[in-house]
Amino acid sequence: MPRLENFAGKLIAEQLPQNSIKKSDTMQPQTNDNAMFIRLEEYKEVLTILTKMKNKVDDAKDLLNKLNDMKAEEDAELDIWDKTLKDIESKISDINKTLFESGRG
Repeated sequence: MPRLENFAGKLIAEQLPQNSIKKSDTMQPQTNDNAMFIRLEEYKEVLTILTKMKNKVDDAKDLLNKLNDMKAEEDAELDIWDKTLKDIESKISDINKTLFESGRG
């Protein structure tokens, strides 16, 4: 198991013997004079995973933007339909009013 420590802002790869690691060592990084040690293969794997995660987040942001654009278009269309229905409703009301007034007179 690798030991994680930070040394002058640079990552250094060091493989510790398997039998020298205690259970507590595997649970959290070991610090020694601000040094960080990690196995190079694991570091590269972490970088690959982080890159994939960033790409997935970017994809999700793009999709969310597209959905927001679609929603805005739909809302604009629904507003037009709502206005049209209100105009029709108003005209029907005017026709009914006119018919009932002329029928009484």
